[in-house]
Amino acid sequence: MAKNNMENGYKYMYFITAAVCIIIAAVIAVVLVFSDLHADEGEKSVNFSDSITDVSSDTSSRASAVNNVVSVDVSDYVEQTVQNDTLAEGILAVISTTAPQKQNLDLTDIYSHKVKAYGLSSVDLYLNAEAIDALNRMMQAFRDEQGLTNVIVNYAYTDLEQIKSRKTIASLLDLASGRSVRLIVYPPEEGTMGTGKHAWFAENCHKYGFILRYPADKDEKTGVEANATVFRYVGTVHAGYMKQNNLCLEEYIELLKNYTYQNPLIYTEKDTGIQYSIYYQKADVGDTTKIFVPQDRSYDVSGNGFDGFIVTVANVISK
Repeated sequence: MAKNNMENGYKYMYFITAAVCIIIAAVIAVVLVFSDLHADEGEKSVNFSDSITDVSSDTSSRASAVNNVVSVDVSDYVEQTVQNDTLAEGILAVISTTAPQKQNLDLTDIYSHKVKAYGLSSVDLYLNAEAIDALNRMMQAFRDEQGLTNVIVNYAYTDLEQIKSRKTIASLLDLASGRSVRLIVYPPEEGTMGTGKHAWFAENCHKYGFILRYPADKDEKTGVEANATVFRYVGTVHAGYMKQNNLCLEEYIELLKNYTYQNPLIYTEKDTGIQYSIYYQKADVGDTTKIFVPQDRSYDVSGNGFDGFIVTVANVISK
């Protein structure tokens, strides 16, 4: 009887031990699974500040550019009112049915300010003053690098109605922006814009703030057949971004609608190292629109040509 009791005791102990082992194993399994789940969360979670894409060094697709949204300090921003009749004015305005007012374009004659690196088809050619300075730098660089001075400005600022009435430039509405020029090779037997050494302009114009206004692969976006002769001044910030992301002006304007002053597109200019915030404000119904701008940083406001305004802020405190 004692032996049987002992055997039963051993069996009971074995049972208890086995049960404890099973419980311990279950607890360990749960802990491991729980740890794995949190490990996955740690790998998948992203510090928002680490996820910012610096588009000055990233030439990824336009779709990924939309993810380049970052919260910025807007504590110094104040409300400002802009007139809706200026939608067609500014450095980024797309010219369609409405053109900017001539008196607001800061036009000056190119002849009195040009360098010797290029020619003019007429002394009666006018362009925005800032654009002339950029044009001079671009043309001088072309002369220095390619050794040529055979490019002339064939057209510059032209009234919108005059453009429409001239068969040769009827589709080139951007000439009414006051910031566009049409460049041609003269004499023509020495080459053609967009080919040979003259392909330099399409490849390098962004360095001077210009874009090729009607690129060959953007006909459906611009609504204009490819044209290698028309260059639009938009400033180095916007030209640099468009070049890196292969955007025409229409695509860029559409892209910027994804950004607000609180969550702007951030762009760091390679040459200067200056960071910019770029964002869109849809035009309000009525005569005016309220936008938010910083008090102590320089900024530019441009109409986009039809339905809103684009603000570009240099994220450097003004002294």
